[in-house]
Amino acid sequence: LIIPNTDISSGINAEYGDIQIAKDDTVQNGERKISICGRRSEIESALKLINEAIADKIKIDKKNNPTSGVGNASLEFDYVNELFDRICAVIPFSDIHDTDSTVKEEELIIPNTDTATVIGPKGIRIRDIRNYTKCAIKIQDDKDVNGDERSVSLRGTPRQIHRAMFMIQNITKVMR
Repeated sequence: LIIPNTDISSGINAEYGDIQIAKDDTVQNGERKISICGRRSEIESALKLINEAIADKIKIDKKNNPTSGVGNASLEFDYVNELFDRICAVIPFSDIHDTDSTVKEEELIIPNTDTATVIGPKGIRIRDIRNYTKCAIKIQDDKDVNGDERSVSLRGTPRQIHRAMFMIQNITKVMR
């Protein structure tokens, strides 16, 4: 597991399995390695705790220095997303501050060649995008596609759609 370089060691204890956090001198490119050993439930609890600790650290950093741009997670989004952070490391993200909670629908067109990358192995990436953005996403079925492009339907609030579009449009620039 590689996480953004934050001080998360406080608050993690032995009840979450054996957690080894890399020392400061091993941090590279702002990332710190963590090894977690234990039963599946312990590992899942540890990952949840780590995400919560990072999100709390980002909130504190934003509160102490709101213009610093530290962290990409909005307070509306409840955990740090590795895929979102990986894309943002390559392509700058500009969040919208639309607080409108009205559910809307938008359509995005993507090249057929990008479909497998967006969906990911066994659907892991599209599930991750859906879970993180809380946006309903429907990719046009193969049987309904004519030509070299397919539609992606997005349903959610303007902020959810904005983040989902950003991730879908840019995922192929960092993954293959």
